[in-house]
Amino acid sequence: MPSDGIWVSVLLEASLAVGTAQRVVIGPLSLIVGRTDEIVFAALDVCPHLELPFSSFGTLTLRNNRLVCPWHYWEFDVQSGQCEYAALYRDDEMFFFQIEGKNYPIGDTAGGLRRFPTQTSDGWIQVRLPTHLVNLAGDKVAECQPTSMEENAERTQE
Repeated sequence: MPSDGIWVSVLLEASLAVGTAQRVVIGPLSLIVGRTDEIVFAALDVCPHLELPFSSFGTLTLRNNRLVCPWHYWEFDVQSGQCEYAALYRDDEMFFFQIEGKNYPIGDTAGGLRRFPTQTSDGWIQVRLPTHLVNLAGDKVAECQPTSMEENAERTQE
């Protein structure tokens, strides 16, 4: 992961239960921020399978440290970002996997989460956004430093 960019406070630690992930919006950027027993993670709110948002149906429950896409149940390891299980896929996708000698898409074949570095500081979960995304988000990055649980809840519901 690139080391350029800035750290942005996106969510109060106390508002994110272990074993869940939720949507955070920063200007035009939609991220998912989640927590396992060991780590906090952040990724674009886009499944690499069909480019559909993970958060379409609300807060996500992690399964065995995997983010499960609610659309087609593909499972992504939140530490590596790699697809670990692909439950359902289109016939044309299956054809190309079989040409490659695979029965189903996992690992690099299936793509991976577009992750961002995270850290916690003073009770906040912070995400390091690369410079090009900071430029895209513009003034919304400065505006996204919430100061209360209420403000935090409002932003995650946008």
